[in-house]
Amino acid sequence: SNLSACYGKKPFLSELNFAIEKGSITALVGSNGSGKSTLLGAIAGLVKHKGKLKVSGQVGLVFQNPRFQFLTLKVRTEVEMTLQVCEPDKSAAEIRAAADDMLSRFGLADYAEVSPYELSQGQQRRLAIISMLAGQKDLLLLDEPTYAQDEQATSFIMRLLAEKVEQGLSAVIATHDLALARRCANRILLLADGKLQELLPAQFEEYAAEVLRAS
Repeated sequence: SNLSACYGKKPFLSELNFAIEKGSITALVGSNGSGKSTLLGAIAGLVKHKGKLKVSGQVGLVFQNPRFQFLTLKVRTEVEMTLQVCEPDKSAAEIRAAADDMLSRFGLADYAEVSPYELSQGQQRRLAIISMLAGQKDLLLLDEPTYAQDEQATSFIMRLLAEKVEQGLSAVIATHDLALARRCANRILLLADGKLQELLPAQFEEYAAEVLRAS
C-alpha cells in the first residue's frame, strides 16, 4: 500500500496500491518506460521503495535480460543448482535426470554442457524460466518471459507456469504481448504515468485497440 519507488533519484512510481492473489497470474501492461521492470524490482526487493510492501514466502525474478541472473557456467548446472536447494534429499543422479528432463522439454538438451552465455537470447530466457520454475517459489515475477520465443516455446512456458499456479504459485508477468495477457491472466493491471489501474475486460479491449491504432 502507498508504494513509491525511484529511478535513480527521480520519483518514478507513486502511491501504488494492489494485492496479488495466491494461485493467480497477474499481467502487468504499459508502454515502454512506464515502470513495469521497476515495479517488479521493488516487489523483489531490488529497487528502493517507500510505503508498505508485504510478501509472503520466497520470491523469484526472471529478468528482462536473463544474463544478469546466471550463476554458473554450464546450462545443466544452472538447473541442477536450483533443484539441489529445493530437493536436498535427492541423489546427484536423480537431480541430473530431473534437470535433463526439464532441458529436453524446453528444447535445450543439446546445450546442457555449454555456457548459458553462449545461448541465444530466446534460449537464455527459457533457461532462466526453467531455473525459477524448478524451485519452490511462492511468488514469481517474470519480465517479458515470451520475448524472442516461437509459438511452441511460448505455449510450453505458459503451460508449465499454469501447472505451478494450480499448485499455489502466484505469478506477475510484465508484458507487451496483449494476446498473452488476454489468454493467461486472471487480472490485468495497467501502469501509466506512475499510477496503477486494474483493467476490467471491456477496459482492456479498449486499451488493446488504442495500442493497435498507435502501432
